[in-house]
Amino acid sequence: MGFSCSVTTPRYWSMAIASGSRTIVFDLDDTLYAEADYVLSGKNALRELLTKIYRRKIDPSVFDEADFIAALCRELGLPSSAAQTMIWHYRLHEPKIALRAGAAALIEHLRARGDRICIITDGRSVTQRLKILALGLDVDGVYISEEVGAEKPDPSAFVLVERDWPAESYVYVADNVAKDFIAARARRWISVGIRADSRAIYGANPLLSGAVMPDLWADDFHSISKILLSDGE
Repeated sequence: MGFSCSVTTPRYWSMAIASGSRTIVFDLDDTLYAEADYVLSGKNALRELLTKIYRRKIDPSVFDEADFIAALCRELGLPSSAAQTMIWHYRLHEPKIALRAGAAALIEHLRARGDRICIITDGRSVTQRLKILALGLDVDGVYISEEVGAEKPDPSAFVLVERDWPAESYVYVADNVAKDFIAARARRWISVGIRADSRAIYGANPLLSGAVMPDLWADDFHSISKILLSDGE
């Protein structure tokens, strides 16, 4: 399987737009939105809160450190135990994030076609659901690792989707070759990789140990529309 599969490869095209009932499943982080934007949103929320309650200006360079929570404790002269409060504020803030270009239009067209839309994502329940709420996503099913009790590449969430939303075919759109496509391919789902931007924590690295490539790659949601919709632009 080559790393740079074309979205116009006839075999994959016919698989993806096959007639019949479909359940389309999306990963969340670095797929539907850029996770770097969430990190920035969390840092901004922390800075606003700490500036307000401690009534002092925080050096912006603190947030450039790898462990910016520990750096904030040092900056404010707080014990390391205060880090837990900051971490939870970061995880539970209302994120300022947006869907990647073309994602909302694609989901709208898929719904019009009659497809079921679900999300499979690793993470904490409240944190991930706050992201989904901020993105304005209206989906049929959400499967979060903390709720399911297993993280990808464990197939548990994929099995639950098949149980809850039976269909003739399943499509999984995701980005991380280290874990996203293993269960999808094992269960004979059509897997579509979307290339994350340069800020992504996990790049689509074909040389990554244990990497499993999707059936095909797309650069953006406009390309995925061409794969999944017969009238995609």
